[in-house]
Amino acid sequence: MGLIHMNGRVYDPQIGRFLGTDPYIQSPYNTQSYNRYSYTINNPLKYTDPDGNFFLAFLAAAITKTIVTNIAMGLIAQMFVAYAVSYAVTYIAIGSAKVAQGAGLSAALFMGIGGLRGGKIGANGKMQYNPGWESGSMKTLAAHGLAGGIVQDRMGGSFGAGFLSGSLGSYLG
Repeated sequence: MGLIHMNGRVYDPQIGRFLGTDPYIQSPYNTQSYNRYSYTINNPLKYTDPDGNFFLAFLAAAITKTIVTNIAMGLIAQMFVAYAVSYAVTYIAIGSAKVAQGAGLSAALFMGIGGLRGGKIGANGKMQYNPGWESGSMKTLAAHGLAGGIVQDRMGGSFGAGFLSGSLGSYLG
């Protein structure tokens, strides 16, 4: 018969409807909500609603995804700018692309760590203190060690020496 049991109700893909009605009007300003046989804006295979009755879970997930994406993109943009500026300045001063690449990578990685350590970006763009990334904490030591190791490895050196140098430098402040 082709019916799909979706744990809350049974869905018929042939007609694109549920066999049971939804007891809630999800959004009074959306005409799709007044059809009691549809749910999640009449697209139940794309959006999920665990109890099969309410659409707010989808809305909360969409808002959370937007906020997290914007914060991540801001941090990535800052890392890109740090790489580009450091690369350009080092290349002009030294004249070596390899050294400039190492300087750019180092600047980008440490900018990312600084963004995580320094705070989280609020909705209004102000930086707020994030107590999980204090100087000398294990997270900070590991992140600086990893960044130092990656930079040393890319420059042809020892990952272990770079890790030790990055961690020790972070610990000593």
